Amino acid sequence: MTVMTRSNKKLISAKELARLTDVSYAAINNYTDMGLLDVVTRCRRLRLYDASVARERLMMIVRLINEGYTLRIITKLLREDGHGQ
Repeated sequence: MTVMTRSNKKLISAKELARLTDVSYAAINNYTDMGLLDVVTRCRRLRLYDASVARERLMMIVRLINEGYTLRIITKLLREDGHGQ
């Protein structure tokens, strides 16, 4: 599901984000639950993300995982950098 906001932000669902990034839906939900991805709003039962922000953030998480960082360290790094919740 894709939605445009009044401020012209493109919002996408976790399933759409998974399709666009080749990251599993389960991983996206896990990263969201850990506070690594921010939900902009909810529509019915769907979590909606800012498409450009979430995609960039997700690619950063994937890159750090591929470099050998654990999710615990990634969470700490992003929070220290002002990017966490």
